[in-house]
Amino acid sequence: MTDPIGFLGLTHLGVVMSACWASLGHRVIAVGDPVVVAEPGLDALDIGDRLTVTGDPSALAPCNLVFVTLDTSDVDAMGQLLIQAMPWIARSAPIVVMSQVPPGTTRRFATLLNTNWPKWPPNDFYYLAETLITGKAVERCLNPDRFILGCPRPPWIDSRLSEALNRFRCPILRMRYESAEFAKLAVNLYLASSIQYANRMAKAGAAVGAEWREVVPALRLDPRIGPSAYLLPGEVGPNIGRDIRTLERLEAWHGFPDSVA
Repeated sequence: MTDPIGFLGLTHLGVVMSACWASLGHRVIAVGDPVVVAEPGLDALDIGDRLTVTGDPSALAPCNLVFVTLDTSDVDAMGQLLIQAMPWIARSAPIVVMSQVPPGTTRRFATLLNTNWPKWPPNDFYYLAETLITGKAVERCLNPDRFILGCPRPPWIDSRLSEALNRFRCPILRMRYESAEFAKLAVNLYLASSIQYANRMAKAGAAVGAEWREVVPALRLDPRIGPSAYLLPGEVGPNIGRDIRTLERLEAWHGFPDSVA
């Protein structure tokens, strides 16, 4: 039995995730300073008395599974949050990082924290790519299309985490930490490229008298592109912008030849 389940960090991600999981019948302990979140369907969730919200990390002690759900581009802030909570997290309870982090972060934290708080058996760390979309976060949380899961020993998953994720009946893609972290980065950068492409094509089309919105259905009916492709002009949001900067840093560190930005 996985309950109670802990959520550490109550920004947008943590508020939505903890409420949704409580609405599914889980007993949830959410730790942090909750922000105000306006998401369609959030206030209508049937949570009952299953959700406990507190600022005290010691409340995580009975949890059999802990998700780290702090929205931040500041990896140090996430690390400090984990450092404060580690003394209270039960021995061997899986810790699942959902915060968006650069490749290599989960492995580094797993090694650092298990070294500083030695337990037997040690806590297994996982990375679960966050796929919520602002304005559709509740729907995406309750009906995920897949889980991208970074594992310490892929494809093995702790039975408590497996039980929690299997209830959603969607594919679970198991891979090493770095692959899962990079998968999240790759998805967002693909979307960034699609938005940049749509902006450029709409501008070029207008110059020759074409209406881009009339052109889009022709692309979506092409099986190589598909009906859900990002083909409308728009702005690159803050999360995608953050990932563009992350890739630029990776390119600088590793000497990659080109940038997508």
